[in-house]
Amino acid sequence: MKSSALSLLLCLLLLSGCTAPVAAGSATVAPAAAPTENLALTSSSEPLPTPDRSTPLPTYGLDRPASIPIATPSSPYPEVYVREIALQNDGAPFYLAGTELCPAGELVQHTASLSGGLWTKDQVEALGAAIAASRVPLGGLPEALLVFGLETEGALFSANEAIDGWECTEVFQGDYLHLSLEIEWYSGHVSLFFQRTAEGYIPWSLVDHAATRVGGYGFLRFAGQPFMVFAWGGWGSGYHNYRTYWYNLSTRAVELCYMHSFYDEYNVAENVFQFQERVVEQAIPVESKEASYVELNAYLQLGAFYYNEVEGGDVLQYAPEPDIFAAKVPIRLFYDASANAFYLRIPPEVYPLYSETGKAVLRFYFGEQLQALSREGHDFQQQWAATFFEDDAQ
Repeated sequence: MKSSALSLLLCLLLLSGCTAPVAAGSATVAPAAAPTENLALTSSSEPLPTPDRSTPLPTYGLDRPASIPIATPSSPYPEVYVREIALQNDGAPFYLAGTELCPAGELVQHTASLSGGLWTKDQVEALGAAIAASRVPLGGLPEALLVFGLETEGALFSANEAIDGWECTEVFQGDYLHLSLEIEWYSGHVSLFFQRTAEGYIPWSLVDHAATRVGGYGFLRFAGQPFMVFAWGGWGSGYHNYRTYWYNLSTRAVELCYMHSFYDEYNVAENVFQFQERVVEQAIPVESKEASYVELNAYLQLGAFYYNEVEGGDVLQYAPEPDIFAAKVPIRLFYDASANAFYLRIPPEVYPLYSETGKAVLRFYFGEQLQALSREGHDFQQQWAATFFEDDAQ
């Protein structure tokens, strides 16, 4: 599959007249070198023809205006009382990157550096058209890019879904070209960025990200920095975890990751079925003389359903109504432009938007209600509340 796709890619390269990148200081255009063990590619000193513009190249409207992924609570109980909780942002700065609240692995898994010559916008567009038309599988993208003289460092692709769409646009007032490659069927994208210089565009970076199902992506300048904000996540039966990533084009690094929509449900005790939800309902970038921060209005919900105990067809005890607790809290993520890093000024142990489901956070926001159930509740309620005060690693 990979070899045939790359062979087709080379044919399209020649038939469409896609030029190879121009080396800095060179006056000629030559085909990029490629591995010969898998690809039948002959070298040539003749320049490739100019791309044919008589037929419009296929495009997909992928670029979006500046936006930050948010979600809407999915609770079937709209009458639930929601506590408003204000946190004091006066603590010592706690920098998020590389900690348990923003693990280093989460920050690097979607990005790679890109290098290889000097490019024109026409060449970048022809690159996108050739890759999409040849339906290069995602796992074969680094090798396909190498055919064009582009090297990636850090990209790890394991999926075999084909790339079948593209669009090339200017972002941040033309400082970068954004070549967006669309992956078939699961609304994923790979973004290739080329940085503008006085001589042309240089390959800059690559970002692998999802789109419509988990929140999309957009571009915004914040604290003087050019950010691509995108969503990624996973889901399954009774579970999803969608996260937002802030990728700084100038540093070629993801500088922040947090959950913007999380849901989980499972049996925590006999006859007790627990569910919890954490949602970012609103995200507002704020810039002032004193500080730059992103204010996230977070909605937290915790609840339990109870099952009847049955023996021989007889109900031994009727289950009480479900218990559902909810809270809203503003979370400020401050930005240190000198360090290119986000930080908290609340105690990190009460930060609810990391990828773990620790009980300590739930006790902080709902401990009063849970303590009341453990003292005064039915057997079911006491059984559920007790799970939050057990001595465990969570």
